[in-house]
Amino acid sequence: MVAIAAGTKSYTVKAEVAYPTALLEATGFVFGSGWMPLSAGGYDTIDNTAGKLVKTGGFTGGFTDAKTLGTITFKAKANGTATVSVSSASIIYDAQNKNTLSGTQGTASVTIASAAPAVAPVVSAPASSQPAAAGAATPKRAESQKTSDAVKEKTQDTATTAAATATVATTSEEEVAGLAQAAAAALSGISWWMWLLAALVILGGAWYWVSRR
Repeated sequence: MVAIAAGTKSYTVKAEVAYPTALLEATGFVFGSGWMPLSAGGYDTIDNTAGKLVKTGGFTGGFTDAKTLGTITFKAKANGTATVSVSSASIIYDAQNKNTLSGTQGTASVTIASAAPAVAPVVSAPASSQPAAAGAATPKRAESQKTSDAVKEKTQDTATTAAATATVATTSEEEVAGLAQAAAAALSGISWWMWLLAALVILGGAWYWVSRR
């Protein structure tokens, strides 16, 4: 900020500011409240090659107290200590356009340092508390083992079903043979007269059925 010294009533201020171009680049200037910028040649310029800024403004009704002409914005270009100063070429005009500014003008120094880059913390995956068992199957081998077990289990189920079918078939044949043997034994125990009686009954039934027709 450029300060204007108090004294005789003043109306116009031309401020010329010098700065080191190796460290700073002037990017803008904003006038303070109540000032009217003057943009005539030689009164309004920013030269980042020569390191010079010139701004001029008039104050309606004049002023006698210290005032801030405006604020300069700089961009840092490198590390170091930069000194910004108001040069002796600056002017403050009174009502008769007489320069009332004299003596050494103000300076300001600023130290420029790059911020240390942030270091991202390294997060490691926690190690297993127990060592891996020797010969432990990899996911691929585990999947193959799982498939092999499924095929083996299916084969065993098929074999069990076939064995059960064979058992049922064998049991059925044995039951049929047993029934035949039981029938033969029952028939062998019938007397001759019972056979004769059965034959007469059958013949009588046949004769009755024929006579009815």
